[in-house]
Amino acid sequence: MKAKQSILINFFFFLGIFSAFGQESDSFARIKLVKQFHDFGDVNEGMLVKTKFQIISEGAVPIWISSIERVCGCTTPKWPKDPIEKGDTAVIEVWFNTENREGPFTKTLRIISNNQFGEVPISITGNILSKKD
Repeated sequence: MKAKQSILINFFFFLGIFSAFGQESDSFARIKLVKQFHDFGDVNEGMLVKTKFQIISEGAVPIWISSIERVCGCTTPKWPKDPIEKGDTAVIEVWFNTENREGPFTKTLRIISNNQFGEVPISITGNILSKKD
């Protein structure tokens, strides 16, 4: 009799643990990017170019973007300061200044938020043509 009780107790214990994990993961915020990468192609040196990254809030709780880390002052991101509710979309704008630069470039920015899986990278790339060309 004790063996059956022990088996039942263990069964309900593990069932409770797995249920808790399922519920916990559903209480996170999740970012889905429509695109994670943008290629500007060839751009002339001295231009200020801009692109947009659309995000969708897919988690059970709103997305809060606290910051966007960038690798240099040549990129300038703009993001929503208000929470992005479940199912809603928002736009992150990224400007890139080509002044005094030339050749191929790749810049990766990191979205810092309450996203379940941590930081989310977005990247821009292209090729800057010198004024001499």
